[in-house]
Amino acid sequence: MAHQSAMHSNFGVDYVITYRFADTSNIEARDGFTSLMQALARAGLATEVRNGDNCCLLVFVKVGSEKRFAQEVYRS
Repeated sequence: MAHQSAMHSNFGVDYVITYRFADTSNIEARDGFTSLMQALARAGLATEVRNGDNCCLLVFVKVGSEKRFAQEVYRS
């Protein structure tokens, strides 16, 4: 029963970003990932990162602050 409910849940995650770095240098991958994480944090989004397959990271994103996120969306 718990397994079926888990399959229909997103565990509180709003977005998943696959960050692939197979075709980039270590420095480019690091700098790009740092920029991504900083941009998400500035937008008021909370993140959690896990290893993915084949030179990729999975970035799980959820809205950390509804108010701040709404302000960022309005400004964009």
